[in-house]
Amino acid sequence: MKNTLALLVIGILLVGCTQYAEMPQVNNTAGGETHTGGVASAAGKTVRISGFAFNPAEITVKQGTTVTWINDDSAPHMIRMAGKPDSPQLAKGGSYSYTFTDAPGEYGYSCGIHPSMLGKVIVTG
Repeated sequence: MKNTLALLVIGILLVGCTQYAEMPQVNNTAGGETHTGGVASAAGKTVRISGFAFNPAEITVKQGTTVTWINDDSAPHMIRMAGKPDSPQLAKGGSYSYTFTDAPGEYGYSCGIHPSMLGKVIVTG
C-alpha cells in the first residue's frame, strides 16, 4: 500500500511539473514566423500586449528584423496582418514573432480577436 501511494504521489508531481513547462518553439521559416507558449527570446524588437493595446503601437525596424509580440493580458489575442498568416491565439505569456524580410513599407496589423486594437510596423531598407 505504501509503495502504491508513493508511486501515485510521484506520478502526480511529475504531471504537475510538466503542466507549466514552456512549449517548444515552432518555426516556419518560409513564412518568417515563430510562436511559443512562453516568452520568446528572439533578437529584434518587442511589442507588449497589455490593457488591450499594443505597446508601442508603432515601431520602425530595418529589413530583416524580427518583431516579437508578447501577450501580457489575461485575455487571448492574435496578430493579424494583411497578406500574412494570422498568429495562433496567444494566451497570457504567449508570444509570436515575425521576421520582416518584406520590402520596405508600412505594415498595419490588428488583433484578430479584438479588431479595435491596431498597430503598425514601418520597415526601412
